Amino acid sequence: MRPILLLAAMPLLWVAACSGDRSSSQRQSAAAPRPTVDPGAHAKSLDAGVGEANPTVGDASASATGADGAATAADGAATVGERAVSRPRIGSIGRVTWIYPRPSRKSEPIGSIRPGTAVTLRATEPLQGEGCPRWYEVEPRGFVCFDGKATLDLDKEPFKALASLVPDRTSAFPYRYAYSTGAPMYGRVPDADQQARIERGYRRLDKIPRHHKPRSGHEELATDDTIAGADPNPYFASSGEFPRMPGQRAGTLRWEIPEGAMLSYRSAIDVGGRVFLVSPDLSLVSADRVRPFRPSSFRGLELTAETPLPIGWIRKEAKAKYRKADDGSFAPTGDHWPVRTWVGLTGQKVEKGGTTWLETRDQGLFIKASDVSVVDLPGQLPFSVAPDEKWIDASIDKGTLTLYVGSKPVFSTLMSPGAGGVPPATAKTNEELVKGSHTPLGIYRINYKVRETTMTPEKTPFPEKSWIADVPYTLYFRMPFAIHGAYWHEDFGQPKSGGCINLSPIDARYVFDWVEPKIPDEWSGVSGAPATGLGTKVFIHR
Repeated sequence: MRPILLLAAMPLLWVAACSGDRSSSQRQSAAAPRPTVDPGAHAKSLDAGVGEANPTVGDASASATGADGAATAADGAATVGERAVSRPRIGSIGRVTWIYPRPSRKSEPIGSIRPGTAVTLRATEPLQGEGCPRWYEVEPRGFVCFDGKATLDLDKEPFKALASLVPDRTSAFPYRYAYSTGAPMYGRVPDADQQARIERGYRRLDKIPRHHKPRSGHEELATDDTIAGADPNPYFASSGEFPRMPGQRAGTLRWEIPEGAMLSYRSAIDVGGRVFLVSPDLSLVSADRVRPFRPSSFRGLELTAETPLPIGWIRKEAKAKYRKADDGSFAPTGDHWPVRTWVGLTGQKVEKGGTTWLETRDQGLFIKASDVSVVDLPGQLPFSVAPDEKWIDASIDKGTLTLYVGSKPVFSTLMSPGAGGVPPATAKTNEELVKGSHTPLGIYRINYKVRETTMTPEKTPFPEKSWIADVPYTLYFRMPFAIHGAYWHEDFGQPKSGGCINLSPIDARYVFDWVEPKIPDEWSGVSGAPATGLGTKVFIHR
């Protein structure tokens, strides 16, 4: 997704494995994701992510606010009242700015920063290296190429404008999101005549259905709500053409967002009585041509002494509560456990009439074993996992994801694996797995984590037919497969995706922060390389 709105502002993932419900034609286009090979291809297949703490737009001395309410400068120096002047930084104005372990493009990137964000320099003097005219060393490690897609002047365009639209790093929902019914993406505020001329080829607004049954899993959280233009206009809205990133199209109509694609936006503004959404790549999209997504409130369970394993997760639909009668039979109480909730289990079970009943921690209540996905302590650790090591357990059949340190459970939730279910033994290559929408089985390490990324089944730098903008909190474990937040549905626990593991954005943020490697504060993405710390292991099984 670069050429346009969200695309231009965020790096693109060469995958359809994570794009969820797709038509057969889309499956075919996604069947051969780009493999990781040379450093250039590796960089293009990774992506960059979320923004940094840049609350003061385009200002190199911007400060963030700490948990104690005191401002903290970019270099970590606390300020009271008057801001401290931060150290020099280098900012990204390209689709992604890669951080390398040494000043050479022949090396594999170890991290990235996204447009409108910046990383502190370790030294202000440039260095010579391979494949780039100038290199700068950055904190806490690595080197950035100064190649026209990076800038040292954070007060100039397009960095200043991009920095005004960076994601909210404090939220599980870094942006607001919407489902497109087909809309133009403007590179300036269009007047009435321009809107009429450009939108003549689109469906009339009164012909766009507003009350409908979702046709795909991508529409499930799309609402018919009207988006209010209550946000202040960006400072650059009063100028002519908006600032552009390198390679971005010029003109009033920069691009279009096709029907079915998903949009991220930072604010909604009123222009002459019509509401427009301001996207992270400095484009405007008419709000009456999209459907805003309702944020899911689903979250998993932190496992403590008060909430120990085993537990059972309720999937798909509410499940009945039962009581055991004096004659040993089980009768429904008339009450139910709601969908996507958990129930504490004692570990005791009763076999009666060919049915297995599980005793719950709710006094005297039982549940059918077939009605829950049970999460329990591991009988033994997966191969190669050490007794004190973090690891992720993901069960495709159960639709659950659980975090452990050795045998100690930390967190459990519902997840959505590939819509194709457990892969057949014959499906071994990425192409076969993606084509069948299967999540691969095995033990992997997180090899790249990125705060946000744009996903598409297209294999070109500038997709035109389909994309999902700013997928939050993404953890790649086997390119192109990842664990990530899904803001377009909340049917967690059910097979759903193109092969990735979908979590609610709230859970995705929790897991992202918990797993290794740790991501430096100013970075958008980090690799699980020896230089940055090996990634957490992921055990995916039936």
